[in-house]
Amino acid sequence: MQNKYLLWDFDNTLAYQDGMWGQTIYDLLQEYGYRSIRLEDIRPLLTSGFPWHTPEMSHEEFFGGIQWWDYMTLHFSKIIHQLGINETLSSKIAGQIKIKLRAATPP
Repeated sequence: MQNKYLLWDFDNTLAYQDGMWGQTIYDLLQEYGYRSIRLEDIRPLLTSGFPWHTPEMSHEEFFGGIQWWDYMTLHFSKIIHQLGINETLSSKIAGQIKIKLRAATPP
């Protein structure tokens, strides 16, 4: 029998960055020259699509067999695309969110 573990990271415990998801997306968009997109444009798009928004679903059901970061990268790509960025660049920017968050997390 394989042991299963649950690691729960409440905001600001294991990882912390001002604004977390929204600020990270905003910072990356700024780096790519999208200066007209405001943090206030991003925040409403972060109110769904995370596993904690549907606590009635198991993670297996929610993620559909996809690893956590792979799923979240797809989700972030859709959010960035909703902001008016083409799909290819949305995917590229979304792929950098994990890297940027990890770089901001103290060891």
